[in-house]
Amino acid sequence: MYPLVGLFFIAVTPVLALHSPDIAEPPGVCSSQSSLPRVYALDHLNDASITKEVSAADDYMIGHGVAQNVHLAAQSYEKAANAGDPDAQNQIGYLYQTGIGVPQNMERAVHWYQLSAANGSLNGKVNLAVTYVWGLGVRANPQLGESLLQEASGKGSGIAAAYLGDIYLAGIGFASDRTKAIANYERGVRLHSYYAEYKLGLLLSKPDNHPQNLERSIALLRKSISQGYVPAMYLLGLIAVNHPESNVPHQEALALLGDASGAGSWKASIVLAILSRDGKWVQKDKEEAYRYFKRAALQGGDSVTKSVHNDVQALIPNLPPGSVADLDTHAAEWASKHSVPLQMIFKSGQKLVPFSAYALSSSNPGQHVGVLVAPVPD
Repeated sequence: MYPLVGLFFIAVTPVLALHSPDIAEPPGVCSSQSSLPRVYALDHLNDASITKEVSAADDYMIGHGVAQNVHLAAQSYEKAANAGDPDAQNQIGYLYQTGIGVPQNMERAVHWYQLSAANGSLNGKVNLAVTYVWGLGVRANPQLGESLLQEASGKGSGIAAAYLGDIYLAGIGFASDRTKAIANYERGVRLHSYYAEYKLGLLLSKPDNHPQNLERSIALLRKSISQGYVPAMYLLGLIAVNHPESNVPHQEALALLGDASGAGSWKASIVLAILSRDGKWVQKDKEEAYRYFKRAALQGGDSVTKSVHNDVQALIPNLPPGSVADLDTHAAEWASKHSVPLQMIFKSGQKLVPFSAYALSSSNPGQHVGVLVAPVPD
């Protein structure tokens, strides 16, 4: 449907952890810039040279005008980071955390997040907070992570407010407090955070433990979708399937599920498979259903393969003789281009903002402090 073009990142990190004399630093975390290893000594680059390095890094990262090369991107980000650019410091921290273009090194990632935060990046502050929440390269300290997120939120970071909502909702380091969680999601919404819009929309879509409000849920999800957030696309499509009373147009829902499936969402692929199999909203098509089930299996791995096995086997007797091999081949070719789970997608021509990544909101090791971005054809 569309090719992967690159990664964009945003840093989320707090200055409190760097210089507060009342906070003991965990082992492996430097408390001041002067104590950082020599590798972090600043290069003498002027502003124009820093801008040039960051621009080159962005181009290599997304393959804009050049062949995509994450190793060259990392080199340019690190040059700009060494010269003191806070966004580049956050970005190279992300690359070290995820092992993209450089060897994975969580302690080095934390050092860069610290510098980014110390140089005034709210994004770096949020990312640093997340390392403390989950104990990534530092000793876990959810309370310190919370204080950093509170500071970033107070300075206008909507994603920081949303992550506070996550912490309070899940009870990470604190007793679960749904009221505080919702208050922080609401603040994130006021600060125009696509993630806060999604999380509050998700809560309002469920009848359990919270008054269901589908109308507001749908409005919030559409706002999140307008910023390209893939999970919101899948969720709104699913709401349309499960709640006919929501009055979400079928074609809108199908388009959203198609975009989410193409962005690597195996759940969206399964929903599309079921719709094709059952002839709901679309013409009943067993071959299309088979393709979507196989795509979901390839996107989701072994656990998803097992979960759809019976559905796949039930379809095979209804397929044209000799077609299974071709359908498998087509599904594999498609999945090879759509199996990396993207968090954001944008329509062609829509402006992409550099450093648009956001921090971890889950301890799942498969999730990182970055946003994969792909274009959607007009």
